[in-house]
Amino acid sequence: MRTLADIATGLRLVIAAYIIYAGVQLGAESFAGVAAATLIGWTLDTVDGHLARAASDSQPSWLGARDRYIDTVMVVAGFIYVT
Repeated sequence: MRTLADIATGLRLVIAAYIIYAGVQLGAESFAGVAAATLIGWTLDTVDGHLARAASDSQPSWLGARDRYIDTVMVVAGFIYVT
């Protein structure tokens, strides 16, 4: 379970990078893709939280310990896109 949670967390970093790329390089015409990516990213955040809590070991992984920072990156990526 912990591995799946880490994969979901890592995918959110990739999604945040895409959102920043789309905002800087593609502009407003990428809105539909960015909206879909944002929905997928925050859904993965919910899924990763459930998977991490369901894991049998109590110590978070390296990515799991940085989950809040990755959430912040997602929020900042959205602000960068909107700007």
